[in-house]
Amino acid sequence: MTSWIRENVDSLNTQFVLCTGDLVEQNDLLNPDGKVANQNSKQQWTNTSEAFRKLDNHVPYVLATGNHDYGHVSAEYRSTQYDKYFSPEQNGFNAKALREVGPALNGNSSNVNAIYEFQTPHPKKILVMVLEFAPRNEVIDWAKKTLAQPKYENHDVILLTHTYLDKNSNHIKTEGYKIGDSNYGAAVFEKLVKPSKNIRMVFSGHIGEPDKFDGHLGFRQDKNAAGKTVTQMTFNAQAMGGGWFGNGGDGWLRYLEFLPDGKTVKVKTFFTIICHFTSNTKPSI
Repeated sequence: MTSWIRENVDSLNTQFVLCTGDLVEQNDLLNPDGKVANQNSKQQWTNTSEAFRKLDNHVPYVLATGNHDYGHVSAEYRSTQYDKYFSPEQNGFNAKALREVGPALNGNSSNVNAIYEFQTPHPKKILVMVLEFAPRNEVIDWAKKTLAQPKYENHDVILLTHTYLDKNSNHIKTEGYKIGDSNYGAAVFEKLVKPSKNIRMVFSGHIGEPDKFDGHLGFRQDKNAAGKTVTQMTFNAQAMGGGWFGNGGDGWLRYLEFLPDGKTVKVKTFFTIICHFTSNTKPSI
């Protein structure tokens, strides 16, 4: 999938790539059972990081952390190996776009909560804000205060986080993970998205139903404090192609085409999220 993205960066005028999380199946597993996983966590993180390194210095990418990226198997505690395998410096485009770093987690994970700035060809400045799985109250407060700064008042903001909508397009209120101090979709909307004046899109993943595409999707629109429409979209495909223990989702990708009118976005799903912008002139990156 990352090889395909790299090969099509120029033809699609790709500006940035988003991944909605669950980068690995188990964050800290030493003894895989051969069914749920046939690799230990070190192998999983290594393979994931090597896949994304194909994009280094070709296109920026922003990766959310999911429940499987924390704890032992799935968010039993709030600790992740993300920082061992990803850093802003490894991709020059990421380093150039990085504007804000959120609250650290156990002295690490500075890149798990972050804000990136992109200048579109239209021109229009966009912020991509990525937040950890079920973000802590401290993270929500940081995000809200940061976006309220005068220097960002004319930016459109895309929020990227792992869990947000269910398959019926409702904001997820609660889940059964052991980690505490957590905000799921409903709380993130009420505490951050709704009060915001410039969050315009929310992308998430997380949900799934074996071999049922509709079970991996969510979509809704609500108004924020400024009366602007916030488009919220969940796209995931991990249980397609053999269910939870199948081939990992059939390689589905989705890309969004932002049209020059500044209002229209075309969404195409063909086989996670790629964003590019239509322009009469090709921007230099």
